[in-house]
Amino acid sequence: MAYSIQTTVSFEEITVNKQGDKIYISADDSALFDRFVNGFKSIMERAKKHDADMEEIEKKYEGKEDIESDIEKTVEVSRVNMAFSEDGKRTIDSIFGEGTTGKYFREIYEKIPDFTPGVNCFLDFFEEISPAMEQIFDREIEKRAELEREREKARKARMEKYKPQDHRRPGGK
Repeated sequence: MAYSIQTTVSFEEITVNKQGDKIYISADDSALFDRFVNGFKSIMERAKKHDADMEEIEKKYEGKEDIESDIEKTVEVSRVNMAFSEDGKRTIDSIFGEGTTGKYFREIYEKIPDFTPGVNCFLDFFEEISPAMEQIFDREIEKRAELEREREKARKARMEKYKPQDHRRPGGK
C-alpha cells in the first residue's frame, strides 16, 4: 500500500525591488517572529551605537584641522560605517534568507557595485517590510485561532456521543 502526504505549511512572497525579485517567508516558521523582532531591535540598538560612535569621533578630532587628523578621522568614520553595514547585512539575511540585502539594493548594486548601505538604508528596509510582516503575523494568529475553534467544536461533537451513564462503573451501585 502506498501513502501520500503533503505539507500544510504555507509561505508568503514579498517583492523587494522594482525588478521583481522576491523573498519567501512562512508564518509557520516558529522562529520567524523572534528573528524579525530581535533583528529589528539589533539594528535599532546598533544605529544608536553608530550615532554615539560618530559623536565620539567628532569630539576626538574637534579643533584638529591638519591633513593627518583629517585622514585618521575619515578612516575611523569609515570603519564605524563599514561595521554597521556588515552587521546590518548579516542581520537582514539571517531573518529573510541569504541574499535578501543584495535583492533589496539590487538596482543600486547594478549601478554602483561597491555600494555599502548606510544606517538609513537598513532602517528604511525595516520600515518598508514591517507592514507586510504585521499582516502576515496577524493572518497567522487569526488562522490559528480559527483552527483552535474548529478543534474545540470537533472535540465537543465527539463528546456528545457519550452519555454520563456510559462512564459509570459496572455493578450498579
